[in-house]
Amino acid sequence: MTETLLSTAPAAIPLTVNGHTFCMVSVQGGTFTMGTKKDDPDNYGDEHPDHDVRVPNFSLGQFPVTQALWKAVMDGENPSFFKGDTRPVEQVSWEDSQVFLNKLNRLLSGWNFRLPTEAEWGVCGAKPHPWGGPGRGIVRGQ
Repeated sequence: MTETLLSTAPAAIPLTVNGHTFCMVSVQGGTFTMGTKKDDPDNYGDEHPDHDVRVPNFSLGQFPVTQALWKAVMDGENPSFFKGDTRPVEQVSWEDSQVFLNKLNRLLSGWNFRLPTEAEWGVCGAKPHPWGGPGRGIVRGQ
């Protein structure tokens, strides 16, 4: 089973920042329907009308941003309550994430890291990913 999952996983692109390596994976874009029909019982009221969205190919962090990666970029700072280098960083605001991404972009120029869009998350969820799907975190921008 593990061999099958690994053989279908996209190739990871390893990147190293301040001695810490993390990986990005390519995600094939596509077209999917975003939103719901007005009469859908699961409609929250702000999700209609449903419409087709086209997302180009993009790269996404293979795993959530770990505390080790956060510390490598943020000069050792770790805001997380639940400590552990392999754990995802938490207790981070949107503003904190923007500081992190700006620093990461200065350290690894040419990647243009940013947070994923709602449509990029949608295309990840709209397609089957036999390896369990891409991780959460950062995206390579256009």
